[in-house]
Amino acid sequence: MLNSERTPDGKVSYYLFDGRGSIVGMTDSAGNQVKHIDYDPFGGISSQSGTVANPWQYAGGYYDSTTGLTKFGIRYYDPQFGRWTQATPIGGSLQETLKANPYVYADNDPVNEIDSTGKFPSFCTWTVIGSAIAIVGGIISAIASWLSVASASAAVSAAENPLVDFDAAASAVSALGTATLNAIGVTLGVVGAIIVILAAAAWACGDLHS
Repeated sequence: MLNSERTPDGKVSYYLFDGRGSIVGMTDSAGNQVKHIDYDPFGGISSQSGTVANPWQYAGGYYDSTTGLTKFGIRYYDPQFGRWTQATPIGGSLQETLKANPYVYADNDPVNEIDSTGKFPSFCTWTVIGSAIAIVGGIISAIASWLSVASASAAVSAAENPLVDFDAAASAVSALGTATLNAIGVTLGVVGAIIVILAAAAWACGDLHS
């Protein structure tokens, strides 16, 4: 994260940040505040003071004074409307897709979330996705367990009546399918847990916020 800037004449100014990573002020080398910026929830500048030029502003994005847009990674954001100028890319927020609005910023909740890269969903979104995958895996594993019991019962029945080869064959096929289902369920559960863990790690490193 940037913490200072140096002007062509050699003067150094230091950034002051808020919890979202927005630059809300700057100080000189003596600690005197030389710039102050207030933002509305969606990043529009509501007030500012000081004459020090600084393009890094809302949520750490790069502000283009000519267009009034802020660049976050691969996309440009318009704080006046609270929307991206480009649609959600591959790997963008699932919530954006479900809401059928690929231009919404930070799941339309800029007070609690940011998107500093223009492509990653929030920690909360990743957690929901990972949890959903893990739950599906658990359901599949539960179904596999139920089928395993049914398969065992069929095997016992076939053993008691060896003349019924069809039951034995069906029992073998059922056991194979049960093992496959159980493997799928366990895999999904592990994948879901990994997603949640990675989301938490990314959040802790400052890549995702909520």
